[in-house]
Amino acid sequence: MVLMKEENGFPRWQTRAWFLNVKKRKRLLASAENKLAAAVNIIAQYRGEKSHDIQRDSGIS
Repeated sequence: MVLMKEENGFPRWQTRAWFLNVKKRKRLLASAENKLAAAVNIIAQYRGEKSHDIQRDSGIS
């Protein structure tokens, strides 16, 4: 990929885009806040489904 970055035209643009995407993915994966927010969303969704199931089973609306 580094050798392609030194070429001209499309290979250079494509390589640059690839490196930018790698940096972006690395930043997202390393972000503790994003991981924590995703975990909170999953837990909230699970609790909401559980609560909804209990209400439906007991006839409460």
